Amino acid sequence: MVTKEKNNIRNILNSVSITVLSLVLVALIGLADYSIGKKLSFSVFYLIPILFLLWFQSGRTAGFLISAICTLVWFMADTKNSYADAHFLVPYWNAFVRFSVFMVFVFLLTSLKRSLMNEKIKARTDFITGISNSQSFFEDGGKEVKRCIRYKHPVSIAYLDCDNFKMINDTLGHKAGDELLRLIARLLLGNIRENDLAARLGGDEFVILFPETNDKSAVKVMSRIQKVLLSTMIKNKLDVTFSIGLASYNHPTKLLEEILNKADDLMYLAKKKGKNRICSKIFN
Repeated sequence: MVTKEKNNIRNILNSVSITVLSLVLVALIGLADYSIGKKLSFSVFYLIPILFLLWFQSGRTAGFLISAICTLVWFMADTKNSYADAHFLVPYWNAFVRFSVFMVFVFLLTSLKRSLMNEKIKARTDFITGISNSQSFFEDGGKEVKRCIRYKHPVSIAYLDCDNFKMINDTLGHKAGDELLRLIARLLLGNIRENDLAARLGGDEFVILFPETNDKSAVKVMSRIQKVLLSTMIKNKLDVTFSIGLASYNHPTKLLEEILNKADDLMYLAKKKGKNRICSKIFN
C-alpha cells in the first residue's frame, strides 16, 4: 500500500509538472508571436504544447483546455495591429477557425494514442483469460523482484498447474477448456492483493508473484487459494485439481527467472508426489 501511495503521489507531481511546462511553452510562444508580429508565422508552434500535454497526459478534456488557451494567446498576439482595417468580427472568426483546427488535431492525436495503448495492452494480455501474459509477467514481475532485492524485502512465487486439464479438452471440448481457464483466472485475481501479479504462462499453467511476502504468508495464501479453486471445481462437477510449487526468498538475491524455475521444479515435485498438493521451499 505504501508503494501504491508513493506511485500515486509521483503520478500527480508528474501531471502537474507536465501541465505547468505546457502552459509555460504557450506563454513563451505567445510572447515571441506578439513581439515579432506579422513578420513571421507562429501558427505551427502552438501545436507543440498541445502535442506535449496530450502525449504525456491522456484525455480530450485536457486537449480542449490547452487548445482554448492557445487560441486565446494567439488571439491576443495576433490582434496587435493586424486588423486595423478589417471588420470587427474577423479576428473572432479567425480565432474560431484556429480553435477548430486545434480540436481536430486533439481528436486525431488522442485517437492515435488510444489505439497505441490498446495495442500495447493486447500485447501484454492473455487472449483467452484476459489476465497478464508471460511478456507482461516477466516485465512487471522482473521490476518487482529487483525492487525486493534492492530493499531486502521477501518475495514468493507460486507456479500452478491444472491437473487433468487435458481430459476436459478431450471430453468437453476446447471451448469448455477455455471457459475453465477464464474461471481459474478470475478466482486467482479475486483472491490476491492489488500489488500481487497473476499471469497465465501458457497452456494450463499460471503463476502468481507475491512481492514483500515471506514463506509463511505465501503458504497461507496459496492454501486458501487452492481450497477456493477445489471447491469451485467440485461445485461445477469438474475433475480438476491443482499442483502448486511455491518458492520463497525471505532475503532475495536471485532474479525473477531463477525464482520462477525453482517454483516450476517444486510444481513438478508436487505432481510426482500424487498431484493436488502444494510443495513449498525457502531458498535462503
